[in-house]
Amino acid sequence: MVEFVHQIHFGNYGSYLVKIAYFLAALLTCFMIISGLMIWIKVREKKAYEKDKKVNQRIGRFSIGACLGLFPGLALLFVLTKLMPTGLTDRFTIITYLFGVFWLAYTAYAMYLKDYTKMTKHAFFLAGVFGLMVPIANGLQTGLWPWKSWAEGLADTFFIDVAWLCIGLISLYLGIILKPKRLHDHQIEIGETQGKEKAREKPKQVFKPKLRTPQPVLNIKSADK
Repeated sequence: MVEFVHQIHFGNYGSYLVKIAYFLAALLTCFMIISGLMIWIKVREKKAYEKDKKVNQRIGRFSIGACLGLFPGLALLFVLTKLMPTGLTDRFTIITYLFGVFWLAYTAYAMYLKDYTKMTKHAFFLAGVFGLMVPIANGLQTGLWPWKSWAEGLADTFFIDVAWLCIGLISLYLGIILKPKRLHDHQIEIGETQGKEKAREKPKQVFKPKLRTPQPVLNIKSADK
C-alpha cells in the first residue's frame, strides 16, 4: 500500500511527461490558492468591512506570508537534503525542523512587512538564491554536476538540478525587478475604490417634471363693457 501511494504521489507509474504534468498541476494549484487569497483581501478592503479591517488585514498578511514562504522554504529543503550528511543521526528530523523554523520565520517577517509586493519580492529573491544553491550543493557533496550526471545517464538528478537552476534564475530576476508599491499610491487606490463605492451607494435622483401654475384667463367681453 505504501509503495502504491509513493508511486501515485511522485508520478513514478508513468513517463517524464506524467511527472511534468504533475509539476504543472502543482503550480496551478499554488496559483489558485494565492489568487483566491488576493481576491479575498481586495474584497475586504471595501467600506462594508470597515469594522473588521484590522483583523482582516492580519489574516491576509498571515495567509499570503505562509503561502509565499513555502517557495523559498522548499528550495532550502532541497539544499539541506544535499548538504546534510547521510549518516547523521535524526537527519530527516533535523531537516524538517529547520524547514519549519524558516517557514514560520518568513511568515512572521511577512506580517511585519505589511506590504504584499515586498512579501512577494523577498520570497522570489530568497527562492532564487536557494534554488541556485541546489545544483551547487549537489555538485560539491556528490561530485555530480549537471554535465556529469547527464553523461552518466542519471536523468533524475540532471533534470532536478536543471529545473532548480532555471527556477532560481527566474525567481532571482523577479525578486530584483519587482518594485514595492509606495504608500501614497496605495492610499490613492483605496481612495478611488471607496469613491466608486460611495457613487454606487448614492441614491438615484428621480426626475420629477415641474408643473406649470395655471395663468388667469382674461374675459375680453367683460373688459370691453
